[in-house]
Amino acid sequence: MEAKKAVRFQGGPRTLYSFTDTLLVECPSCRSRAEVHKNPVSGQHEFRCCNCYHTIGRELKHTLSVNQYCPDCGYRVEVHIPSIRHQTSFIRLKCSACNNTNKFRPTYESIAVHLKRDGETEPYFGLRLWLQTSFGSDSLWAYNYEHLQHLKEYIQATLRQRQAPDFSTMVERLPTFIKSAKNRVALLAALNKLVLKK
Repeated sequence: MEAKKAVRFQGGPRTLYSFTDTLLVECPSCRSRAEVHKNPVSGQHEFRCCNCYHTIGRELKHTLSVNQYCPDCGYRVEVHIPSIRHQTSFIRLKCSACNNTNKFRPTYESIAVHLKRDGETEPYFGLRLWLQTSFGSDSLWAYNYEHLQHLKEYIQATLRQRQAPDFSTMVERLPTFIKSAKNRVALLAALNKLVLKK
């Protein structure tokens, strides 16, 4: 009897971020397949549904920070205010040392506001991923068909070697249920069903 030939994973050192140029999502309006894609000019991700033409603007919240010295007494004025909806060029603050009020130029850190949704979501708008299914108590998902194929090649492989010496690749960060050889057949069947999802 001839022994089965080992299959080596040759997917290369890909990170999860490398699959984010186009993400397949469920349209929150018509529940059909839609896309979140990276605009090649602006570098920003945009939502588009070719079924109902629903659009989504990204809602942002900002954390306002001031860490400067009072121009009157030199005392450090430090303030952090989360969940600001609108940015302003200046903010008036009272110095706790000299009680004088002055204008300070704040800095802002912006974060996208995501609605709470069931299931796995993409990182830019928080929309539900199109390619996802339950696997026992776990969730099996992919950003797009290229990501799904990469997962399939990894799961099929019986020889899995480290892909990059200086950083962790996407497959090295996969949960244990995907890495487990005993789940190989069931996982491949689940991925094949996702490929056919309309």
